[in-house]
Order: sequence, then structure tokens, then C-alpha cells
Amino acid sequence: MINGIKWGTNIKDLPDMALVGAFGGGKRIYTRKGENKKIGDADIEVVMYGFYKDRLEDMQIHFRSSANFEKLKEILYRVYGSGRQPIRSLETYHWYGNQTSIFLAYNKFLGKGAIGYTFMPIYKQEREDRKLAQEKYTEMVGYFKNLKKYAPKLVGRWEREGEGSS
Repeated sequence: MINGIKWGTNIKDLPDMALVGAFGGGKRIYTRKGENKKIGDADIEVVMYGFYKDRLEDMQIHFRSSANFEKLKEILYRVYGSGRQPIRSLETYHWYGNQTSIFLAYNKFLGKGAIGYTFMPIYKQEREDRKLAQEKYTEMVGYFKNLKKYAPKLVGRWEREGEGSS
């Protein structure tokens, strides 16, 4: 459950959501009407919810300022532990659970950051679907390349055999 919504919930069951963007492959992004703009003492700009094939897959919280970053980092450390910081020079942290992945990232030059929560079962399904779509696309491209290569020869043969002429 994230922000009072169970992972995998269908968008049709959430009438307070407003569509803000759609991407190919079944991904849509929504915001929630009347969303709380604070987490603890930290101010946030926007919370966005990602739905894949109409099921809640992820949530991103966007914020500004190093002060808000420090407050949010402290909350995440308190709730989830210290997390992993893959590159020490970057303010990016990761937490991994059985079903959920969390990241916190802050760009001090832009003064912007985000927290992301991802429900891994739906994310894995989305990745698998994209992989299958890419394989089908590659297969189709190969088919049309071969068709382009061999079609003139086949048409010529049919015409010689009387199949292509009227």
C-alpha cells in the first residue's frame, strides 16, 4: 500500500485521479485531486501515480530545495534504514524490499529531487511486455526486409507462369 492506495489498484476505482500523461504500451500518469503537499515538515511540489494497464505500478514525489531533501532523507532513513548509495558523490539512495523498490535522488545544481516507489511485480510485467513487443517488432521488420528482397522475384515468376496477369 502506498499513500493509502493498494498496489495494483485499478484506476477505475480511484475517481479522484486526474490524467496528466499517457505513454505507449499502456502506461499512464495521474495526479490526485486534493493531494497533501507535505511529508512531515518537508514541502513537496507534486505526487504522480503511474499506472500500467490501469493498475497502480509506481508513485513519484517531486520536491525542491536541499532543506526539503534533508528532511525527506531523514524520514526515509528512519522508516527504511540507511539504504544504498551506489555512487558516493551523488545524492541518490536506494531501498529494496520483496515487492517494492524505493529511490531518493536530489540534484543540488538544479535544486530538485524526487522519491520514487515501484511495485516490482507490475514493473516486471511491464518490462516483459516491452521485451515481447520489441521481439515482435524485430521479427516483423525482418519479415518485411525479406519480403522486399524476394517479392520482385516472386512477382516476376508469377507473371511468367500466368498467375500475376489478368
